Amino acid sequence: MSLSDRSRSTVRTVAYASHMQRLRPLSEQECYLRCYGHRSGEDTVKVLPAGPRVTGEAPGYVAEQIRLAFDARVDAREPEAA
Repeated sequence: MSLSDRSRSTVRTVAYASHMQRLRPLSEQECYLRCYGHRSGEDTVKVLPAGPRVTGEAPGYVAEQIRLAFDARVDAREPEAA
């Protein structure tokens, strides 16, 4: 793609740039925060302590029950028309 092709495929036109007005220039810190969000000294993700299981069943057992229910629904469907 040549430079002239690239300039024709831009998303914004020259008219947009002439109508856009910046209130003030952004500092490097403000630009970083706009790109990457606010970073503080605190953890942004907190790991909760493991509590007792609500169902009392092993995760593998529950997953197997879900798989069996899914298989039953697939088997109950009408065959697709070719």
